Amino acid sequence: MLEQPILERKVFNQADFELLGWHDSCIYSVAFNETTNNLIFNIDYIIKWIYPEEHKRDNTFDFWVSPAILIFRDVFSWEINLKAENCAMQFEIIHISRSKSMTKTIKVSDLFDYSFECSPDNSEIKIYENVKFDMYILSDPIYCLGQAIEPAVRRKIMKDNIDFLFELGVV
Repeated sequence: MLEQPILERKVFNQADFELLGWHDSCIYSVAFNETTNNLIFNIDYIIKWIYPEEHKRDNTFDFWVSPAILIFRDVFSWEINLKAENCAMQFEIIHISRSKSMTKTIKVSDLFDYSFECSPDNSEIKIYENVKFDMYILSDPIYCLGQAIEPAVRRKIMKDNIDFLFELGVV
C-alpha cells in the first residue's frame, strides 16, 4: 500500500508560488466577495502524482488530493473567459502563471498579474495588479484513482470545515 504524504503545513501564500503547481486541479466554484474584494476558488489540489510503476495496477496515474480554498486578496481588476462546448468535462486548471504588473494604478511595488489556463476549451481567468493570495488545504490527502475527490467524500470534508469556511468569508 502506498503511504499517505504527510503535509508539513496546510497554508500557503504568494511567497510559495514557485513551490505550488495547480496542473489538473478541479475547480468546483469561483466566487467574488464584494465586501472584501476577494476572488475565491474552491478546488481539489493535487498533493502528489502517483506514477503507474508505483501502484502497479495499470498504465494510468493515481493521485493524492486534498480539497483547498485559493483566495486572491483585494482584487480590483479581473476577467473570466469561459468556454464550455463539452459540458461533460470537468472545469480544471491547466496552469497558473504570474508576471510583474506593467500598469501601476496602485502604488505598491510587488504587484503581479496572474493568468489561469483552464480546460475545457481554453478557458482563461486573469487577475490584474494583485499583491497576495492564500491557499488553505482543508484535509489530509485522499487517495484518488482520478484527479478529483469523490463527491460524497468531498461534501463531508466541506461540511466538517464549515466554521473555518465562514471565518474565511467563503460561505
